[in-house]
Amino acid sequence: MADFFSTNLKFLREQKGLSQSKLAEKIGVNQTTIARWEDDNRVPTIYNAVDIANALGVQLPQLLGEDLRIDNGQIV
Repeated sequence: MADFFSTNLKFLREQKGLSQSKLAEKIGVNQTTIARWEDDNRVPTIYNAVDIANALGVQLPQLLGEDLRIDNGQIV
């Protein structure tokens, strides 16, 4: 997938106050799947990526292609 997916996934999930289990429940996968995506050991299907973006309130291109931790040139 894209270079920023795993870091954005973890950052946004934590920012929203969601556990891996809670996010997994929202998008219909198990907690281990979320952990593997965050560890960059697996990549989601495009359908899962869309579900993740929707659940976390971001656009898919942002989730995949931008470092969302950066705010005004600084990593948050």
